[in-house]
Amino acid sequence: MAVNEAPEKIFYAPYGDIREDAPITDNDIEYIRKDAFIEMACEYWYQYNRNIVKKHGAKAVLGCSEFTVNVEDFKKYMEV
Repeated sequence: MAVNEAPEKIFYAPYGDIREDAPITDNDIEYIRKDAFIEMACEYWYQYNRNIVKKHGAKAVLGCSEFTVNVEDFKKYMEV
C-alpha cells in the first residue's frame, strides 16, 4: 500500500486497536471506503443485469426495462 493510499477495509475491535490485516471476530466493526463500496455494488448490479439477459434474452429485457438496473444512474445516485 502506498503512503497516501487508504486501505479498502479497516476493522475496529471495540476493546482493541484499529487494524488492517488481522483476524476478524464477531465483535469487530468493519469500515469500508465509500468508493470501494460503490464499485462493489456496481459490479453486483452489472452481473445481475448479465444474468437477467441470459435468463430472459436480450429482446425481452430491452422490451421491459423493469428487469434490469441502470448501473450508471445507480452510481451517480450513490456518489451524491
